[in-house]
Amino acid sequence: MRSLVVNCKAYTEGIDRAVAIASEMYGISKRYSDVDFIVAAPYTLLRDVSRLTKTLAQSMDTIEPGAFTGHVSWYELKKAGAVGTLINHSEKRISIREVEKAVNICRDNGLLSYVCASNLREVKKFVKFNPYAIAYEPPELIGGEVSVSKAKPKVVKQFTDIVRSKANSLALVGAGIKTPEDISKSVALGSDGILVASGIIKVENWEETIYNFCDALS
Repeated sequence: MRSLVVNCKAYTEGIDRAVAIASEMYGISKRYSDVDFIVAAPYTLLRDVSRLTKTLAQSMDTIEPGAFTGHVSWYELKKAGAVGTLINHSEKRISIREVEKAVNICRDNGLLSYVCASNLREVKKFVKFNPYAIAYEPPELIGGEVSVSKAKPKVVKQFTDIVRSKANSLALVGAGIKTPEDISKSVALGSDGILVASGIIKVENWEETIYNFCDALS
């Protein structure tokens, strides 16, 4: 099974469409039974989205429930219906030590850890933590028009090979993914799926795009 992870970020479109996107995923999930549909939703929409499809938080603080005003703990995520969380996204970076701590917190409390890496050096460190998934996303390509599979195919292949040989983790790719061809190439290079944001969230024909992306993943 391959993963389609849609990150709503803090886009107005992501906030306005998160529930509709989750509903669309729920509607086509039987048709694409080999695709794992996941939405990385804003905190405020986790509960609503999780009623329709799997949800991830976009980040998590490495704290236990307690006197931490303004922080978000694993416990809050679980109560809101999330199955896991993104960790170390390029727009919410944390230290290597905090990445390890976050992965361990998720493992200890039944949440899935999706760790983002910006380069192979980070990948080689993160595989040691054995998270549920590692997503390779070069920051310079995020939100751009050139996909990672087109810009850095050799690096993507190196990435998937490292994950396969060193960890029991899914190898996901992201950054600049806009077309089914971008996805097909990622899969051919060994990816278990994609992490996509603007390629779905920011386009008007997002329903059709989801179908086309699923065809490329299947």
